[in-house]
Amino acid sequence: MLIALQKQVKTMKLIIGGAWHGKFDYAREHCDPEASVYHCTETEWQIDFTADIVNSLHWAILAQIRNDIDSLAYFAEFFEGHPEQLQVALLPLPPSPPPQS
Repeated sequence: MLIALQKQVKTMKLIIGGAWHGKFDYAREHCDPEASVYHCTETEWQIDFTADIVNSLHWAILAQIRNDIDSLAYFAEFFEGHPEQLQVALLPLPPSPPPQS
């Protein structure tokens, strides 16, 4: 799961897809080439929403669950008073093969 923030219009797009479907590449192609990226980890539950792209959101949510953090409350607090900043869209991405090792 990945979030791409577009600061010029102050919206957030949530890009969801399976493994190796090109979500990160899609976000990079449709954001400013100089966009900052925050990569979530399974141990850090706080999310840096100042970054233009938040990658691997599912890891941060897993960390929240492991730390008894209410993810819905966490996101609600972030978006409180600004519901127009969150846009959810399902994007059809072609399947991609896993990376070669």
